[in-house]
Amino acid sequence: MRNPKIRGLKRRTRQTIRQILTHTSTFPEHFEHGYWHLPIPADYRFLSANTTPRGVKRRCLQALLNQAVHLAHGKPHDSQQYRVIVAIDLPNLWSSQIIIFADENVFQRFFQRSGEQQWLPLPCSRSLQAEWGLSAPDDWQQSGFMQVITYADGNRDENELWFIGEFK
Repeated sequence: MRNPKIRGLKRRTRQTIRQILTHTSTFPEHFEHGYWHLPIPADYRFLSANTTPRGVKRRCLQALLNQAVHLAHGKPHDSQQYRVIVAIDLPNLWSSQIIIFADENVFQRFFQRSGEQQWLPLPCSRSLQAEWGLSAPDDWQQSGFMQVITYADGNRDENELWFIGEFK
């Protein structure tokens, strides 16, 4: 099957970045279950298409990272210990998102995966920032995992999950 050309790349890129900026202009006030998240506001076909240039995808991911940094700088000074993280799903970039944890226990439990969904650490020699040319603050860490989901029928899905943000 032929991959159709994605029309309006510049317009769609601008629209995605504008939506990221709109939804992250201020630090969120409402947290459900100890976290807040913003899935990347892009059309699935646009972000997932093989015909969408890597540079366009990189610009959208960098905008997500930039706004996560903006949100981290806008954290309120209250009793909560907020952590701002960007989750990037490869190759399914459409599942990428900004996550803000307002509860330390929720943050710790988020990274504990077992059973049919496992997160296996990727080699420390790999760097999503280097591979994609992404920039983040020096005090932000990155961590990569191979996500393996095993279904009841024995089928498996595998993808890479990368997290860049405030781990400490």
